Amino acid sequence: MSHDKRKQQVLVSGLALLIVASVVTSASLLAIKPASAQTPINSCTTITSSGEYILTQNITNSSATTCIDIQASDVVFDGNGHTIDGIDNNSSFGVFARGVSSDVTVTNLTSTDWRDGIIYLSSDNGTVENTITKSNFQGIYGAGDMNNNSINNNKVVNNTADGIILFGGPSSPTTNNTLSNNYVSGNRLSGIYFDRVTPDNTIVNNTVVNNGLTGIELSNRDNKVVNSTVNNNEGEGISSSENSTLINNIANDNDETGIGVSRNSVSINNTANNNTNNGIGAGENSVIINSTANRNNVNGIAFRQTVNNVTLKDNIVNNNLESGIRIGIIFSNFQGTSKNNTITNNIAHSNEENGIILANTTNNLLSNNNLSKNTNTGLYIENATDSNISSNSVTANGEAGILLNNSSTDNHVYNNLLNNTQNVAFGSKFDSQSNTWNVSNQSGPNIIGGPNLGGNYYATPTGDGFSQTCTDANNDGFCDQPNDFGIDNNNTDFLPLTQVNGQQQPDIDVSPTSLDFGKVTIGDSKTKNVTVTNTGTGTLEVSATDIVGTDASAFTIVGGEAPFSLEPGESQNITVEFAPTSKCTKHATLQIESNDPDEPTTTVELCGKGVELCDDSSGLPGTGGDE
Repeated sequence: MSHDKRKQQVLVSGLALLIVASVVTSASLLAIKPASAQTPINSCTTITSSGEYILTQNITNSSATTCIDIQASDVVFDGNGHTIDGIDNNSSFGVFARGVSSDVTVTNLTSTDWRDGIIYLSSDNGTVENTITKSNFQGIYGAGDMNNNSINNNKVVNNTADGIILFGGPSSPTTNNTLSNNYVSGNRLSGIYFDRVTPDNTIVNNTVVNNGLTGIELSNRDNKVVNSTVNNNEGEGISSSENSTLINNIANDNDETGIGVSRNSVSINNTANNNTNNGIGAGENSVIINSTANRNNVNGIAFRQTVNNVTLKDNIVNNNLESGIRIGIIFSNFQGTSKNNTITNNIAHSNEENGIILANTTNNLLSNNNLSKNTNTGLYIENATDSNISSNSVTANGEAGILLNNSSTDNHVYNNLLNNTQNVAFGSKFDSQSNTWNVSNQSGPNIIGGPNLGGNYYATPTGDGFSQTCTDANNDGFCDQPNDFGIDNNNTDFLPLTQVNGQQQPDIDVSPTSLDFGKVTIGDSKTKNVTVTNTGTGTLEVSATDIVGTDASAFTIVGGEAPFSLEPGESQNITVEFAPTSKCTKHATLQIESNDPDEPTTTVELCGKGVELCDDSSGLPGTGGDE
């Protein structure tokens, strides 16, 4: 966000509030009396009595300071589809419901070329709906003890500053307002901006796109953003403040981070893909659950700074240009340590660097994560201490499954399934600090289905991993020799896991690993199959098949969905249908959960392009119209 842009806007806002507090409108001071029917209005007017009023014609190039000045409660002003148009005077207002009013409704109006298209000042229980505010300094402005208002179904576009702005002060907070089903686009600053003391408001079902700064910017606590689409903004998609609740939002293709989850905030089932910075940024004591952050230019989910007590659970972070999840900051002279974070049940596949990175951090729990096919490592640990790393599946990563560097010590690494060409590596700056690689022999089951817990399972794709080739004379599920990783550096797994003789294991094979549906005409559909085969020796139990990601609603499993079982050698098709409802390319992921010990979660990338029906020289539908 440009602080210069925001400072300029705040200065102008403050000056305008002083002006409106002291200036009497230059428009007609006619006090219109209420009537049983709507009272017609055909010019800029001051309303001083309750009632219903209707605009009967456009008002253009008005030099009035305030065109429709509402100084009474229980007023309905119906624009009747007409426009009130100013002359871009920076001290002028299209509709102004001032502090003496409450229960004011403004509807069916277009307001252009004013400082504020519509302004509510210290006005409660009102409604702004079905309006268009465009080419103003600010579109809709609510300030000063403005409570319990509804701003619904409005189009707020191409304003010089913010689209919708709520402002409150310490003695006059702006609270309990609802913004719903608004389209907010092309504004020079933020699409929706809550400034200063603006707690306990709700933003739901809004589309906020192509704005010059942040899509939705919350500067105060306890606000909710739900079911909103916040894409292609030049700053962050959603920037929250303390104690925010963010649920079911989409924040894609923004020029900074997709979603900033601030201190003590909760993010559930959000999507943040293809953003220029991180997909999701986490703040102190934040909780991020069941969210998707794929194909971002930096990390999928990352801590904005050194923060503590973050919970990341059941998230998908794939195909990011750096790491799937980054905890802490890598600087050799960095002062400060992130601590007490919980990272569980996340999927981090095919990231350009690491699945998860722990840096300058301590006392974390990493468990039941699936880290696979990352270019560098599944888990990179640098200057990280006293963390519990257990029950993770770390497979098919390029350089190493787990890599430790610098002063990484006193971490407890056990019951992980490692299946990489190199499972454990130590960086060039690793200073031989001691870590623990097993628990004492105790009853399981362990991560490969064996009877006892101890250390980790070390396999390779070629079948010559330590656990695959070791001896187990007493068939207790532990290798007879410890695994010291071929180096004497105070790191040894004394109870490496191996399969018990006679133990049968399933092995899932999924083909193909991606489905491209090509171009499909909007309103039509196409199906393709994914084949699941059990190439192992034990029964394969497929427990869940789900489609997740940005455009999951465009894809449906129409056959072969879980649960199902496959005996060794058996196969089953999962049939996926692509049925686009809009143009452009759609992406999602088919996620298959099973009891395969080294691939508990298998994914298939889905893509297809919706196109409009049109004719070309071939006479075939669906061959054109794509953009």
